[in-house]
Amino acid sequence: IEGLNIDITGRKLAEEALREVERSLRESEERFRRTFDQSPIGASMVSLKNTFLRANETLCRITGYTEAEVLGRKPSMLSAGSKNRGQYQDMEAALRAHGHWEGEFWNRRSDGSLYAIASTLNTVCDDAGEVTHYINVFSDITERKHHQEHLERQAHFDPLTRLPNRALLPDRLAQAMARARSEQHGLAVCFLDLDGFKAVNDTHGHEAGDELLVIVAQRLQAHIRTGDTAARLGG
Repeated sequence: IEGLNIDITGRKLAEEALREVERSLRESEERFRRTFDQSPIGASMVSLKNTFLRANETLCRITGYTEAEVLGRKPSMLSAGSKNRGQYQDMEAALRAHGHWEGEFWNRRSDGSLYAIASTLNTVCDDAGEVTHYINVFSDITERKHHQEHLERQAHFDPLTRLPNRALLPDRLAQAMARARSEQHGLAVCFLDLDGFKAVNDTHGHEAGDELLVIVAQRLQAHIRTGDTAARLGG
């Protein structure tokens, strides 16, 4: 009886190494899936056709949509429209040039309410360097934006009449002067005073005087053009 012995130790070691690699990849994918799904910030995968591939629980909680409702649809379904003017062009240019973009968006929830996000978008490539999809992570900054807008209103608008104040007027005036020079037309500046206003306060009280100022401001705004400015210097 003749026998043939072949040493297959190398093949067995290679098979074991391959199984180890596959096991490691499965574990890595599972860790990524758990991290993605359970992340405290919103996260999504977006295809090269600009449609949702995946959306995590936080995204669904913030937007009010279920994952099933967003899959296959474009992220622009969440956009608040004109409040993001120019953002999309900047984002696309940055992704093409650097594969990365950071910025802020105003979006709209499923119930129609607005919310603001700070977003980071990155391209994901395969081993050949070809882009396969995008990963977007974002956090809800609505409260911060509202606070910021409140501070800006306080700094630039009269709290009683809501008209631009003496801090904002020079900027509005500079813009109007630049536009007048560019279009080669004149510019009118009028200073208005309310005669007898002190008597209103003295006779009827400051609440009546405040009400009069608000009414005058509303009537001025109703009778000027969209590009014109009515401001309150006093107060």
